[in-house]
Amino acid sequence: MNGILECLKSGCVIAHRGSREMQNTIEGLISAKERGVKIVEIDVIEINGRPILGHSENELTRYTLNDALGLTELLFLVDVKSRNVDPIVDATMGFEERVMFSADNFETAYRLRSRSDCPVGLSYFSSGIVENPSRAVSLAIENELDALFPFIGALRKRDIKFGKENSMYFATCVVNDEATFALAKTYGVDGIITDFPEKFPKWEKG
Repeated sequence: MNGILECLKSGCVIAHRGSREMQNTIEGLISAKERGVKIVEIDVIEINGRPILGHSENELTRYTLNDALGLTELLFLVDVKSRNVDPIVDATMGFEERVMFSADNFETAYRLRSRSDCPVGLSYFSSGIVENPSRAVSLAIENELDALFPFIGALRKRDIKFGKENSMYFATCVVNDEATFALAKTYGVDGIITDFPEKFPKWEKG
C-alpha cells in the first residue's frame, strides 16, 4: 500500500517543498525530517534527461530526485513540472510505496498514470489549468487518477462530494494558519499541504 494514500485515509499533513527556508533542497528535506515530518511535497523538473529538484528552470537546485529518494524515512509527493515524465518515472521505479505524483497539467498527469505504478493526483486552481474545478474532478475520475490537490480557493463542496463518491482523495494547499485549516476541514478534505507542518502535527479527520 502506498504510504501517502494510507495517510490520506486518516488526515494527512504534507510539508510544502520540504522546508520553507530551504525549498526543494536536501538540506530542507533533512530539516523537515528532523522536525518530525513524514511526508514532503517536492517540485521536480526534467533537465537534459535528469530529474532535478526545482519549481522551474529559473529555480533549479543542484539536487536530483534520486538524491531525495535516498532519505529513506520520508514519503514524497512529487509535483512534476515537465511534460517529459520518463526520467522522473524511471527514477521512482521500486519506490511505489513511498512516492505519489501530482501535476497541474492534465496531459502530464495522464502520462504519469499510464507509465507508472505510483498513485497520481491532479492539482487545480479555480480557473486556467482546466475549464473549472468540476471539470478537473471529472477528468480525474474518468482517467482513474487517485487524488486531487485543489488550491484553497478552488474548493467546492459539491466537487469534493462527487469525487469522494468515486473514491478520490483530496488534499488542499497552501494551508498555513488555523483559520485556513478550519475552513479546509469544513470542505471534508483528506489532507493539507503546508509551509508550517509543525502547526498541525496530530490532525485526525473527524
